[in-house]
Amino acid sequence: MKSSAASRPWADAAVLFALKACFSALVVWSGFRAISDDDYARTVLAQHFVESPALDPSGTSWLPLPFYVYGGAMRLFGSSLSVARGTAFALGLVSALLGYWAAHLLGFSRRGAFVGATLGAVFPYAAYLGTAVVPEAPAAALTLLAAATLGAPPKLRLLGAAALFAATAARYEPWAVSLLFAVCTLWDVYKTRNPSFLPPAALAVAFPALWLLHGIFVHGDATFFVTRVAAYRAALGPEHDFVERLLRTPKAFVVGEPEMVLVLASFALPTLVRTQGLTTPLKRLSLVALSVVAFSMLADLRGTAATHHGERALLTAWLVSALLIGAAVDRAPQLSQSARRTALGGVAFAALAGAFLRVHFPREPFVDRRSAVAIGALAARTGVVRLAVDAPDYSFFAVQAGFGQPSRTRVLDDRDPRKPRPPDALTRDARALTAALSRDGFTHLALRRDRVPLAQSLGRVSGENADWALLAISQR
Repeated sequence: MKSSAASRPWADAAVLFALKACFSALVVWSGFRAISDDDYARTVLAQHFVESPALDPSGTSWLPLPFYVYGGAMRLFGSSLSVARGTAFALGLVSALLGYWAAHLLGFSRRGAFVGATLGAVFPYAAYLGTAVVPEAPAAALTLLAAATLGAPPKLRLLGAAALFAATAARYEPWAVSLLFAVCTLWDVYKTRNPSFLPPAALAVAFPALWLLHGIFVHGDATFFVTRVAAYRAALGPEHDFVERLLRTPKAFVVGEPEMVLVLASFALPTLVRTQGLTTPLKRLSLVALSVVAFSMLADLRGTAATHHGERALLTAWLVSALLIGAAVDRAPQLSQSARRTALGGVAFAALAGAFLRVHFPREPFVDRRSAVAIGALAARTGVVRLAVDAPDYSFFAVQAGFGQPSRTRVLDDRDPRKPRPPDALTRDARALTAALSRDGFTHLALRRDRVPLAQSLGRVSGENADWALLAISQR
């Protein structure tokens, strides 16, 4: 009997793993490939990391750990976009299992753990981010695991701090949680007089401290990442007024995953309060979600939030919501019959209201760069050694990612809004452009098909698809 009982969590984990794999496969089958051009930019930086390893692979505000992970996978299996996507798929599966582990660390029953972890693995943003080449899914899962240890003894707390070290090296939202983690852990030192809690408290904030030192010694500014993001957003155009920026994150939290948030409000929290109340671990778990929301609100106010799909910064808060719903399912049998009917009514209301909000507040569309990737891949397959790219937007990252060797590419215009717009290279002096590209060894140019007439004097089309063309540059 003991052996059978002990095997149940593993069986549930296997089912969860299979469910997550199926949902991720459905997302890919639906045509989804990327959240935004950031996915391709990160892939290109990982490919650069394989070619030229560096402690800070991006040299920008982006944190380094994702490039170590994706670059490591590319070093083993090749620097293709497929390897990056395969790595993202695998990290999504691991993230789902980390959510299940977090539920068990919180003391959930088998049913509550499975419901909370499954919900956290399959809701729409979790499904999309679980296959995208961005670090939100593993960073949020690691943060959730850390949050689940906030009521644990020192050894498990140290595990949570290690998870936070990794999460804070991948995304900035966990920085707020690392501070909360350290404060809660120091409070436990004070209450218990147990110095064994001190190492977890220190480890939780270790990476943010190291990154600030990195800013001082390498960039001459401890908060260089804030300055850079703020400058980039400011260059994109004027921000909204104060009230709109203040409400942007709370609105995104609700309308980004309305069913989740409404079930939390109408069923989970009332059920938890009516039964045994919020235990200390659940209170701290809730504080983690609130800290992430508060951090995102502050970023909005300072003009340092993500420029595309800012909702993804709220993934940790939604994962916490999923676990709280799992905890409520755990306790639902303790409710009276009338309270159960009220709870079911709350869930029905949440489903209907959530559907209404999804219709009236549709999410920002995800980017589709499949044809740009395809032209880069075509150039790689046909043996192009050095490729120039002319793009009307940030799709040049997708071309480079498809090509797989970014150091052998040149972008004619990087579209950085912080720089003055240069003259159009194709209309300024085609002969000079051809000579310059040929001199530097560039034999082909990838460009949009509607731009081909402007580039006819450069050479001939050697390949094309629905949106892009590959031009063989005349050697002069």
